[in-house]
Amino acid sequence: MRRPLDGDRPVVLAVVALLAVPGAVAVGAGSDTVGILEYDPETVELAPGEEETVELALFVGGSARNVGVDRVNTTLTYDAEALNVTATEPGGWLADGAGVGVETEREAGAVWVTQTRDRGGATGNGTVLSVTVAVSETATPGSYTLACGDTSVRTVDGHHQHTFTDNATVVVAENNADDSLSGRFTLGVGTVIALLVLAALTTDRVRSE
Repeated sequence: MRRPLDGDRPVVLAVVALLAVPGAVAVGAGSDTVGILEYDPETVELAPGEEETVELALFVGGSARNVGVDRVNTTLTYDAEALNVTATEPGGWLADGAGVGVETEREAGAVWVTQTRDRGGATGNGTVLSVTVAVSETATPGSYTLACGDTSVRTVDGHHQHTFTDNATVVVAENNADDSLSGRFTLGVGTVIALLVLAALTTDRVRSE
């Protein structure tokens, strides 16, 4: 005769596991409360010396969607030997008719941007930051990450919304400028040789006549 709980043990263990991980219950029960920060476009292809501006968009949910957001902190990190964030500009979404104070700090490979709205809160979704990334002239071809980490999204009631972040990928292509120049130089030498041979043949023909 089996004990009453034997057949129910897997269910009990599953419930205990969920209770032991509050975050799992919170996300599962209210996934609409989670925000997302992502780059647009997520992938850019640049040659050494080139630059491009990408947008960092915020998608809010749950209480942030109704109460509004009054501060967004973002941290951008990258390989300083290959990339450089040359400029960051507020995207306009957080302002939405209000004033926004911006504080920016920099060091090699990282930029910290804090945007604080002076009154009320922004709702909905939109671009919070425009990021201009440049590729070093000496960058090795390959894929590099423009990361977005240590992010904080605060609502007007002081709640910090849990926010997932996506990274952007910068693909550094081969710089074929030197190859093309070499090709043009080779073509020029070949043309000169061909003209010299033609001139020699013409001279021989004239002499034989």
